[in-house]
Amino acid sequence: MKRIWIVGLCLIVLVVCSSTWGVARQSSKQTEICIPMGDIEINPPASVKGKRSSVNFPHSMHFGYDCKKCHHTWKGNGSIVNCMTSGCHNIEESPTKTGKNIPAIRYYKTAYHNSCIGCHKEVKKNNQSKAASGVVLKDKLSGAGPTSCKGCHPAE
Repeated sequence: MKRIWIVGLCLIVLVVCSSTWGVARQSSKQTEICIPMGDIEINPPASVKGKRSSVNFPHSMHFGYDCKKCHHTWKGNGSIVNCMTSGCHNIEESPTKTGKNIPAIRYYKTAYHNSCIGCHKEVKKNNQSKAASGVVLKDKLSGAGPTSCKGCHPAE
């Protein structure tokens, strides 16, 4: 009777391991994604003369966030297209200055400022709420990131 239990247990382990191995093999066939490490220099479109210095964006410091938070048109596979060249946020002059009836978010500068500064303010607010709650946290609060002009554009 003991042998039957041992053989049965071995069969169950074999089935579970073989099905898990099959899943692992399938997932390794997924499309590889090239993720830029380190810092990315963000500049205005080539045809625009920037009034402030370029932004040194620490891409790898943002890996804890869902990629689609910034890359909102990305489907989760394949290349990520630059929003300033793909027709997403490619308006080079503020629609409010031109008087055109174009959503302000199409203006590259508005898109970056809303996304970056908005997220940094949200993180800061969440950090303040956590700190005020009195709950002992296991981990340090994440840095909120800059919200001032000079915080992102240091060389004025």
